[in-house]
Amino acid sequence: MDLSFEPLDGEAPEELPADSSLSLPESIEPPVEEVEEAAPLVENLPHHVEEREHRAFNLTGERRVERSRLPTLELIDARVAEYLAIELSHVLNVETHVEARADGMEPWGELLDKLESPGCYNLVEFETLDGYGMVSIEMKLLFGLLERLFGGAGLSGGADAAPPKRERFSAIELRLIRRLVRIFGRAVEEAWRPVVPVAMRHLRVDTSPSNIAFTSPSAWVLASTFNIDLGSQSGSMSFALPFELLADYRELFASGRYQRSERDDHDWQQTLKQRASGLPVELIGELGRTNITLRQLASLKAGDVLRLDQSASEPVCVSIEGRPKYRAQISVSHGNLAVELTSLHEAS
Repeated sequence: MDLSFEPLDGEAPEELPADSSLSLPESIEPPVEEVEEAAPLVENLPHHVEEREHRAFNLTGERRVERSRLPTLELIDARVAEYLAIELSHVLNVETHVEARADGMEPWGELLDKLESPGCYNLVEFETLDGYGMVSIEMKLLFGLLERLFGGAGLSGGADAAPPKRERFSAIELRLIRRLVRIFGRAVEEAWRPVVPVAMRHLRVDTSPSNIAFTSPSAWVLASTFNIDLGSQSGSMSFALPFELLADYRELFASGRYQRSERDDHDWQQTLKQRASGLPVELIGELGRTNITLRQLASLKAGDVLRLDQSASEPVCVSIEGRPKYRAQISVSHGNLAVELTSLHEAS
């Protein structure tokens, strides 16, 4: 290698021998074997340093929030179930039980993979929260309710019957879907009002959940399911909305407080009275009783007279749902046999 240097202060550069060469000493070459031996540094840690479990973090997504840390949501869901049971009992004229089940929180893309298709999915708008959500109705519940509203007893085959599949809903089915979503929306609005006032508006319905794009696949959504038992028929309705819509109210949901105002209690009492006043009850006026033998029973024919254990002038017992409640006199009203209540029944 031939090297040349600029002269300093007039000095002539020193000539290197022609056969001289510049080479790296062997001592600075990388000691491959020594590096390979020193690679497993974890094994050389001191004994007092314990090995810890590795945890994965998604630094690009939203912060995950465990639903168990938001106890107020459980109280709200329980209240939604109560209101929904009252509304459905009134509409269907059948005793309805509703149980809330918290599904937790997960990204919308993961929840989307678990939903049935085709199904019944409704895009709703939360006007006060400035965002959108989804209400889904299980198909077997939808068609079971449709049968009941037209005088049937639900899907043939009971709870295990497979519901029909729909790529598009008929006009009658769409009317029922909108009505169910409105009923569900009223229950949600009433239950959420003491914590966060919400106003839910139905926008459209689709059979494919992927067409209800109310948020991004990576966004965390809050999901709740309500199991509805109608006796011979059962099913569920679900509710999902992006958690980011509730970020400003996170402290309220973490407090575990759910305080209903006096107005809420009054409205609840009025609603309960209104719904209960329309329930049918069985009333029986008992004219009397008697005992006969099997021989007498076998010989009964038209025209025979059975003597009861009660005088014609004595008041009869009037029972409500099998429980004696009033004493009454036999009467006639508009040509029909009737009873005129005279007093409360005294338990013997």
